[in-house]
Amino acid sequence: MNGGFVALKLLVSTVLRGTQAGAAHGELYLIDLDQKAVSRVFVWNDDSINWRGFGGERGLRGMAVDGDLIYVAAGNQLLALNRQFSLLHSWRNGYLNDCQDLCIYKRTLYAVSRTYDSVLGFDLDRQVFNWALNADLQQARFSGSVFDPESTDGPLPMAKLELNSVQCNQGGMYLAGFRTNGLLHFSGESLLMAVELPVPSRNARPFRGGILFNDAESDCLRYIDKQRREDRAMTVPQPPTLETDFDIEDSRARPGIARGLCVLSESVVASGTSPASVSLYNLPANQRALTVTLSDDVRCQVGGIALFRD
Repeated sequence: MNGGFVALKLLVSTVLRGTQAGAAHGELYLIDLDQKAVSRVFVWNDDSINWRGFGGERGLRGMAVDGDLIYVAAGNQLLALNRQFSLLHSWRNGYLNDCQDLCIYKRTLYAVSRTYDSVLGFDLDRQVFNWALNADLQQARFSGSVFDPESTDGPLPMAKLELNSVQCNQGGMYLAGFRTNGLLHFSGESLLMAVELPVPSRNARPFRGGILFNDAESDCLRYIDKQRREDRAMTVPQPPTLETDFDIEDSRARPGIARGLCVLSESVVASGTSPASVSLYNLPANQRALTVTLSDDVRCQVGGIALFRD
């Protein structure tokens, strides 16, 4: 990628599925597009997680940068790292479980809790969880209920919608998941369907008057405008070789899982796939511009992608 994008740095989180107790299960990588260099800057080997299943509390997922602090979703924890990638602090909450995505808007960090079908608000100045929204679907109608994340009368761990993304702007909050069938919009009073999607999605967000997302069914990056006149689909790269010195079936790992998304401009976006790699896509040209490979272990998946500015 040429032009103004060579000066960019991307921070990428990973999840190593199916790992056993005592092993590292997540990492952060820094991709310097100018220097064409990749550095592993943080290894997550917390041994206190729940090791059941294949993904669960393993690894690192969504990220958000606030000044000199880097916030990272890690299972049932919110981590804070400095710009030298040293762990400074971590927070837990009874309703934060299987945290998938993070975003920052007006001094609040919003964290997706997949298990509780909820988005938790974290006050960046006070560094406390002080707000939460539970999303529900009953009789084909969505509803959003605000609750206190420090209380004991919040939602049950149902994972009905399998939420995996959240984005906020002046128009409100947007969230989506495998079972929402589209992008939901919370206005502060009601939760409604903003845009329907034909497939399960990851990382869905408003973009250029339409919706940008990773197609979880066809394993591609897609952009659909609101009128459905423009529908762009770009397949993720498939690795020529795989590291398979393990039981793939036991880890439920496979190549080509599209996950992680970062908007670089109105025309260029970054998306991740498995084994962990990040590609830059030129939307007007409808093509993949470059791919940076981080691992050849098919269990290693991208969890999130964020811009990292010096």
